[in-house]
Amino acid sequence: MFKNVLFFLVFLLVLFGGFAQAQDAILATVGSEKISKEYIDEMWNNLPEPVRRRYGDERQVKEKMLNHAIETKIFAYGARRIKLDKKERIRARMQNMMDELLMREYLAHLKDSMTIDEKEITEYYEGHGDLFRSPEKVKLRHMALDNRKEADDVLSELRKGADFEEIAAKQSIDPAGKKGGDLGWVVRGATQPEIEEIAFKLKKGEISDVIKSDTGYHIIKVDDRKEARNIPLEDVKARVEYILRQKKESLLISDERKRLKKELNVEIFVFPTEAPDKKGN
Repeated sequence: MFKNVLFFLVFLLVLFGGFAQAQDAILATVGSEKISKEYIDEMWNNLPEPVRRRYGDERQVKEKMLNHAIETKIFAYGARRIKLDKKERIRARMQNMMDELLMREYLAHLKDSMTIDEKEITEYYEGHGDLFRSPEKVKLRHMALDNRKEADDVLSELRKGADFEEIAAKQSIDPAGKKGGDLGWVVRGATQPEIEEIAFKLKKGEISDVIKSDTGYHIIKVDDRKEARNIPLEDVKARVEYILRQKKESLLISDERKRLKKELNVEIFVFPTEAPDKKGN
């Protein structure tokens, strides 16, 4: 992947003349052409962030970029010497790459021209409250037991003041027993219906009766609970802005596409059907 990205960047820089290099430190010369530090820095900056992280040694990567740039210019010179750059198929590919680059730059220009103000953020937040609402949740402890008798005996001990965590760690057959039965914060729909129905009725600190389900016998304790609430705007402002930006960018690009198509009078023709064979099939 790195080689493909690097080749594309170098090709574009060579093809379209690179950047103004005269006032920057020169790293190499290829005939009359100069390769500057700015030229290599720009290639590094244009690498996708995941690629930069993967090849973390910036200096080594830039050295490879310099060597690749030199090689590209050498063989590009060889190609021009035998007039490959004048061939129609090569010119068409060069034009396609130019168009691709210009398209990316134009889309970036459109996005940069777009603004989102505080009023838009507030209006979206207030009009989409369901997206920014924290649901009711309970901090739950749970133990599963082999049979009803054992479950009743454990519940009796708990009612007398025995520690839920200690018993869960010793007797629960649920994996969470090793953590004292701790299931963390649970929202509706995240656990068995029989357990959920009881869990959201209990108050903080309360222990349930024995709960029977298809998977066995259970006892739960609610360590804490949080009621459903609206998340404050300041806590989700970045998310709201991101949503608005995505929507506005999509609409902006769609409108500009339509406008340019109309301006250019774009016509799309169907692909020609294959000619029938001699038998008329």
